[in-house]
Amino acid sequence: MNTLNFLDANVWLALLWSRHIHSERARSWFEQAGQEQFLFGRFTQITVLGLLTTEQIMGVDTKSMAEAWSQWGRIWADDRVVFRARAGGYREGVPRALSNA
Repeated sequence: MNTLNFLDANVWLALLWSRHIHSERARSWFEQAGQEQFLFGRFTQITVLGLLTTEQIMGVDTKSMAEAWSQWGRIWADDRVVFRARAGGYREGVPRALSNA
């Protein structure tokens, strides 16, 4: 079965940061997911990079931007992880989303 999962930034953070309160749980779930695919978009990626570089979140584990990108590389190395670009671009998507609200 091939399932698509669009994960929240906090799940990605738990997968990357071993001291995250849900790290063990997230890693266990991720490892047991078999061949499911895991999607992320640009905003999710930017959010995770921002969290990894924020001292108020990470404390003594705060990463430089280069270290954060290196950590993200761990995620990207998994063949099940897929970047989902926004179809039509940002400028087209925002007005459409607001008109549907």
